[in-house]
Amino acid sequence: MTKLFNSLKLAVSVFAASAFLFSCTDVDKTLGVNFIPSDEIRSIKIDTIYPDAYTISLDSLSTVNSGLILLGTDYDDIFGSTVAGSAFQMLPVYDTVKFGNSPSLTSLVLTMPVSTMTGDEAVAQTITVYELSERLYIDSSYYPVTPVMTMVNATPVGSVTYNGNGEDIKITLDPSLGNRLLNATDEIMTRADTVTKSPFYDFFKGLYVVAQPVGGSHRMNYVNAGATQLTLTYSNSKATDTTCVYMTDMVMASGAYASVQFNTIQHDYTQANPALRINHMNDTTASAVLDSVVYLQGLYGAAPYIKLKQKMITDWIAKKGLDPKQVAVSRAELVLELEDFSGQDITKYPASLAPPTSWYPYWVGSSFFNWLPSFSGISYYDGTLNRSLKKYSFNLTYEVNRMLQSNTEWKFWLSSYAKTTSYTTTMYNISQYVAYRGVMRGAKHSKPLKLIVTYTEPK
Repeated sequence: MTKLFNSLKLAVSVFAASAFLFSCTDVDKTLGVNFIPSDEIRSIKIDTIYPDAYTISLDSLSTVNSGLILLGTDYDDIFGSTVAGSAFQMLPVYDTVKFGNSPSLTSLVLTMPVSTMTGDEAVAQTITVYELSERLYIDSSYYPVTPVMTMVNATPVGSVTYNGNGEDIKITLDPSLGNRLLNATDEIMTRADTVTKSPFYDFFKGLYVVAQPVGGSHRMNYVNAGATQLTLTYSNSKATDTTCVYMTDMVMASGAYASVQFNTIQHDYTQANPALRINHMNDTTASAVLDSVVYLQGLYGAAPYIKLKQKMITDWIAKKGLDPKQVAVSRAELVLELEDFSGQDITKYPASLAPPTSWYPYWVGSSFFNWLPSFSGISYYDGTLNRSLKKYSFNLTYEVNRMLQSNTEWKFWLSSYAKTTSYTTTMYNISQYVAYRGVMRGAKHSKPLKLIVTYTEPK
C-alpha cells in the first residue's frame, strides 16, 4: 500500500509540473506556414446572399394512383377552405362472374376504410357519390383541378352522413346502378388479356366521391385506395345472398396499375381570415413581385418557389473584388425561418421539406424548374425543421459551386415530402398525403430568407 501511495504521489507531481511548464510556453501557431507559398495562403470567410422567393400554386401535378383517397374538408385562417374528393375505376375481383338465371338485387354498398384523419374526428360530414359519365385512362394525366364535375352524371347515386370515429365509410348506392351491374353480360364481366382494355371499364366507368362539412366543421379523411371496394349482393334461382366484389386497386402481372384513381382538390382562399389570407399567387416570371412571406400548404396548395440567379453570384463576386476561379465554397446553406404572425402551433408545421427529385427538367403549369443534384438521393433531404430555432436549412453547396463555374440558374419549389408510388415510378416529393402548412420569411421580409456562404479566398 505504501508503494502504491508513493507511485500515485509521483504521478500527480509529474502531471502538475507538466501543466505548469506547458502553461508557461508560448506555442507558435504559425509553425509550418513558411512552407506554404504566399500566393496559396487562403482565408476562410462567411457572407450572405439573398435569393428571390415567391409563392406558387401547385395545381398542375398529377394525382394519379397515389395509394390514398383524400375525402373531406380542411380549413385554415390563412389558406381558407380546401375540399378534396376522389374519382376511381373498379373491376370485378374474379376473372369471370356469372350472375345466373333471374338475378335479383339485394344491396350495393361502397366501403371505404379510413386509414387516418385530421381535424375534428367527431364531426358529421355529408359524403356524396356520383357515377362517372366519362371513362378514365391509365395513360392520361389527371390533376387536383381536373374539372371532375363535368365528368359525372348530375344525379348522385348515394350519400351518407359520416360521423367519423375511425369507422369505415359505408354508403348504400342506388338500386338502379346495382340492377345495371347485374345485367352485365358474360363478355363484359370476362376480363380481356390486357386488363386495361377490359370492356367493363366502358360498361361501368367508375365513381366520384366527395365530402362536405355539416355545420361548418372540418375533417380530412385519408382512405386506403387499395382496400376500397364495391359489394354487390344478389339472389338468383339457385342461391341467395351471393356477392360480387369490385375493387379499385387491380394490378396486372407486370406490376402496373390497371385501374385509375385520382384525387381532386379545390381551394377557396376567400374563406380565409381577411387579415391573414394570401392575396394572390405570384407568377414565376421576371416581372412577378417578390413575396414578403412565402407560404406552404400540403394537399397541393401553395409552395415556396426559390430562384438562385447567376447574377446574384457574379454581383457578389464583383462586390468582393474576387476572381471566381480563386473562390472555393465549402458550404452554402439556404435558410428559411418561420414567420410567427399566423399564431400557429409550431408542432403543426411540416417536419421536413424537399425540392422535387423525380425528373429533370420539369414544369409546373407553363414554368420551367430545375432538378437539384444535391437532393437526388432518396435519403438525402436537408430540409428538416429545427424546431428550437424555427427554421429550415438546405445544403446547396454543389449548386453554388456550379454557379461559380458556369452560367447556371437554379429554380425550384419546396414541398413537404412523402413517399408515393404511381403506376410508373416511386416519388418522394409529393405532399398530398398530408395537410401540412407553414409561413416562412420571403425575399422582401425585414429579415429575409438567405443563402449563407462559407468560402475561402486568397489572403
